[in-house]
Amino acid sequence: MPAQRQRFKQTQSFKQRLLERVKGLREEARQTKPGVEREALLRKARQTETAAHIDEWLRSPGLNARRLAHGAAQLPDLRHWF
Repeated sequence: MPAQRQRFKQTQSFKQRLLERVKGLREEARQTKPGVEREALLRKARQTETAAHIDEWLRSPGLNARRLAHGAAQLPDLRHWF
């Protein structure tokens, strides 16, 4: 029998968790010497910030109203990616 997944209730919104990750990545980059590793951290921070903006956009009332008007399916749950 396969092991059961550990489940827990998130106390912060997905966007808040993403933005905290951005803050941590930028702080880590600030403490890293200039070079490839620092650029990779800054790039990951930008990508994570973009993910937060996309999540906000996908959940916006205007977008959801248009999706519902056209009979579109529910938004996919992307929270497991982060």
